[in-house]
Amino acid sequence: MDKQWDIVPMNYEIFSIGYRWYSNKEAKLFVPFQTIMNAGLKVIPENKLESQWESYYLDLKQKAWVTLGMVDPSIKKIFEEDKNPTAFLSVQNGFLHIINDEIYYFNFIENKIFKSIKSDYNQFFIRRIGFKNTFEYKGQIYIYYPFSGQFETVPFNLSNFELLQFPIWRRDTGSDKYVAFILLFILIVFFTTRLFKQKIQQRIVLSQLKHLKAKSVGQAFVGTEISLIDLLLEASLANQKIEIHQINRVLGIKDKNVGLQKKVRSDVINGINEKYQIITNGPNPLIVSVRKEDDKRFLEYFILASEIKEIQKIINKSKSN
Repeated sequence: MDKQWDIVPMNYEIFSIGYRWYSNKEAKLFVPFQTIMNAGLKVIPENKLESQWESYYLDLKQKAWVTLGMVDPSIKKIFEEDKNPTAFLSVQNGFLHIINDEIYYFNFIENKIFKSIKSDYNQFFIRRIGFKNTFEYKGQIYIYYPFSGQFETVPFNLSNFELLQFPIWRRDTGSDKYVAFILLFILIVFFTTRLFKQKIQQRIVLSQLKHLKAKSVGQAFVGTEISLIDLLLEASLANQKIEIHQINRVLGIKDKNVGLQKKVRSDVINGINEKYQIITNGPNPLIVSVRKEDDKRFLEYFILASEIKEIQKIINKSKSN
């Protein structure tokens, strides 16, 4: 409206000498590195040029420069060998550039770099160095000759290039050590909290154990649990084992369906073993099972010989109470 230029303040001051590419689709101006020079000098010695090997793009929608990372060392070496930082041709996702008679394709959108593998392709562009009156459109590169008024075309095809095994820039990993420290701190807090909870749980279990031993050990097992223990204890003393149908009869589930029988048996036996291990504060369960010798499809149950005396004491206390 004013037909005047305006100055828009930026978050960084980035100097681009030749190496830059603008994506109209994304409204971003990519600058792989910047070269700073003192423009007030009549002659600028080469050793006075200062290159800063950090990649940026200017987001025109946000009006801010965004840091991409540090230029890969291999790309930095290629840039340093460039004696003619001109002749940039904008193509899909980046630009073509001639460096030491080689054609490089810098893909800024995908952070990749390609190198031409065809000498005739290189020569075609070297003879038209500067890329004047040249543009790319829908996969074709057009060269216009103003004297004849004619166009010449050559396809822009990635089959003429090889992908190099390094990117243009690498993400800045300077802050990774801080991220690693934070993750380590979180892990330490997590495992410390978990260990603390385990200690608390152990104290609760020990407290329950002391309570059972001090007051009512005999009340730990009740009802059908005592009946099942009596059955197994009698059989174990006679060096025998108890079959499933006998357990079902004691538990009062002999007429129930097989699925329910299995669940009730499992719940009762697991409950007895858990209580027994708390009371004795030992690792051994009370009731165990083995496969029948004559028919491996079925289980037989018995009380471990090492636990017989201990369970006799507990059961006697229970009956006396």
